[in-house]
Amino acid sequence: DDALLEEILADGYRRKREMIKEQLDRVRDVAAYDPAGAGTPWFTIGPRNINGRVKSLAVHPTNPSIVYAAGASGGIWKSIDGAQSWRPQWDEQETLVIGSVAIAPSAPDTLYVGTGEWTPGYVAAGPGAGVYVSTNGGAAWTRRASVLARRIARILVHPTTATTVYVAGNQGFERSTDS
Repeated sequence: DDALLEEILADGYRRKREMIKEQLDRVRDVAAYDPAGAGTPWFTIGPRNINGRVKSLAVHPTNPSIVYAAGASGGIWKSIDGAQSWRPQWDEQETLVIGSVAIAPSAPDTLYVGTGEWTPGYVAAGPGAGVYVSTNGGAAWTRRASVLARRIARILVHPTTATTVYVAGNQGFERSTDS
């Protein structure tokens, strides 16, 4: 029955959050490379046993030590030390498939994420659940499902108006003026 299914889903979601918290309590960074110092070249940090694609990077406009990376099937990751180490910012959303991440230049704590990978002519990771926005540097996210595209190639934010967002995806070009 529906009540039992809801209870099972809620229990699974609760357990997922507990497991994530346990893991984050054990290690400072989920992915890192032994720091080689400022200005060093980028190094591959894995994983080495599976393929993965970084679809998009967004660098904070006034603090270049803050970088966000969007994984084709790995969510959003944040670095606060110039990409020497990374922490996940995307553990509890409906999808891990990310097409693009963008920072609002006029409000750098505001991030937009376009979910679903769109790579014409290539077998992509899968569809997404719309656009998400964070107004606190990626600590919390709100879904904006009204976008038509479910496979997003690029998301851009107007340079002076943080609530004007452009999305390019499998449904064409879309614009929002209210986030």
